[in-house]
Amino acid sequence: ELTKVPNLVGGTFFLGGIYLAWFQLINIDSDKLNDNNVHYLWVSIDAVTDTGIENASYVGSLMYLLGAVLYSIAQVADFWELAPLWHNRLIDWPLIFGGFLFFTGGLCELKINKVFTSAPTCLVWWVSVLNCYGGLTFW
Repeated sequence: ELTKVPNLVGGTFFLGGIYLAWFQLINIDSDKLNDNNVHYLWVSIDAVTDTGIENASYVGSLMYLLGAVLYSIAQVADFWELAPLWHNRLIDWPLIFGGFLFFTGGLCELKINKVFTSAPTCLVWWVSVLNCYGGLTFW
């Protein structure tokens, strides 16, 4: 009970940060993507990859965003006493699927930062490994 509010606050800030990373990605070159229009939720994966960004960046960012949304749903639903069926639907399953999405986002980071094909010579290598492992533990 004591941790619900801090978890929700932390989860909300995390969701905000993940959304801003997504927002940056889908607007990386907005003058080329859609005649200077700003995108808020979605842009074609082809439009992003035409700017030279790997598919793994697009997919990984989307997985993190969806995972954070599912975690937020579970954190809000946890404030109420729910029947077991609704507890499973609104808390247990969103946490399981959200954790899986964090893990898949981490796998995309491993690919982007060439963790499987390079030695750990830079900080981003370790950040990718730890993000992926963190996603696995959320799952």
